[in-house]
Amino acid sequence: MNQDYYKLFVCCVPVRGYVRSAVYDLQRKDYWFIPNDLCTILMEEKDECISNLVKKYKDIDVKGYFEYLFENEICFPCDREDLELFPDLNKQWHIPFEFETCIVDFGSELLGEFCRIVEQINQFAIPNIQLRFYNEIVEEELEKVLLQFSKSKIKFIDLILPNTFSYEYIDSLVKRMPKISLFVLTYSTNRERRVVEQATVFQTQQIVDSHDHCGIIQEEQFVCEMRTFCESSQFNSCLNCKVSIDVDGNIKNCPSMSESFGNIRTTTIKEALNHPNFKKYWSISKDQIEVCKDCEFRHMCTDCRAYLKQPDNIYSQPKKCNYNPYIAKWKTDEGYVSVEECGIYNEAGKFILDKNKVNKLNMALWGE
Repeated sequence: MNQDYYKLFVCCVPVRGYVRSAVYDLQRKDYWFIPNDLCTILMEEKDECISNLVKKYKDIDVKGYFEYLFENEICFPCDREDLELFPDLNKQWHIPFEFETCIVDFGSELLGEFCRIVEQINQFAIPNIQLRFYNEIVEEELEKVLLQFSKSKIKFIDLILPNTFSYEYIDSLVKRMPKISLFVLTYSTNRERRVVEQATVFQTQQIVDSHDHCGIIQEEQFVCEMRTFCESSQFNSCLNCKVSIDVDGNIKNCPSMSESFGNIRTTTIKEALNHPNFKKYWSISKDQIEVCKDCEFRHMCTDCRAYLKQPDNIYSQPKKCNYNPYIAKWKTDEGYVSVEECGIYNEAGKFILDKNKVNKLNMALWGE
């Protein structure tokens, strides 16, 4: 047998960026950077034999590329007759719920409405809820809220709140409330990550006192896995199937967004969901968003439609993203220039890339 052909493992997916590409390993939850030339081969020449690729692409080291891919178990050699034995990745994404996640920002006034909120959420039997407290909350009040949600159909509870509790109390609460899956403690004196029973407990020094802290795009938050990739390929990676209630009780796509679809005191979640504009952001995928569509990280990254570089353009790049895919640099990297310096915004707020300028920048940075 002559194994001159190759096959990508079905969980390994190439994603093309402007300067470089990446292979997402959705099973091992990791990724590798690859040159765009190799990405072209993997996406457009997937049924071609390696020896023919060597002849066709004489200006690049095809053999070296495939040695790298085989070494990292991104693809494997096979015979031609075996190529059809391996089905492609099924990228379908669906859920058996009308929506999947609810975010509730609790202020002092909204604490009195949590029974109504639980009653409303229970009508949908959704699996996830995130409870965010921007002000200190005493143990008795916190447990009163959690007890109501623990009795509900919710499966997973994420908590974000100021760190005013001892380790002993947090550990005890997590053990007594098995639905708690994530515990983020803000205003902490140090940064720490612990696993307690079924929950992950994070401590951060970040001050989170309002919804204005949402929308930050950073590498530490990337998630490279099957579910996220499939959802991001078709839907919005932040707002899809999400309902939020802000500190004033307004029902929104996200607490940081300005548009409200009623107040929980007078409007049901069902009524808000049926508003013709409520789901307009759900299907905006990363392949539609300006700048993001040219980024190799786009299908492992959360999105933000609340804070946009051009607020009147719903397809504008997130305002709080500090990565420039046109030069493959983060803001903290040497040689970084902003996306705005790589093009212009027209009157409609659409970003127009200056390819000549970007080519010169990359030549100076990377020699290409």
